[in-house]
Amino acid sequence: MVGHHRRELGSRLEVLMMHLLKCQFQPSHKSPSWLNTIDHQRGQIDELVRESPSLVPTIAHVAQQRYARARRMAARETGLSRNGFPSALPYSVQQLLDDDFVP
Repeated sequence: MVGHHRRELGSRLEVLMMHLLKCQFQPSHKSPSWLNTIDHQRGQIDELVRESPSLVPTIAHVAQQRYARARRMAARETGLSRNGFPSALPYSVQQLLDDDFVP
């Protein structure tokens, strides 16, 4: 069960990070849909860690592991060069989980 929750956490973090990158690097395209996706992923992550509190200490590590894929997906969806996005995760765990943070 923990392995399943960890994979789900990674998947949700990928989508969250991709949309944060899109908002940061294409602010003129920031849409309610992107913001709703960010909100939804954060809500799902919150539910996941309430169900499995042991995931909390792994969030930073999982986010760092999944960031390269999120960066690749953001580049593909925006049409921007992957090199235009930071090579390392630019957001702290606090920012990732903060309902009010959108770059």
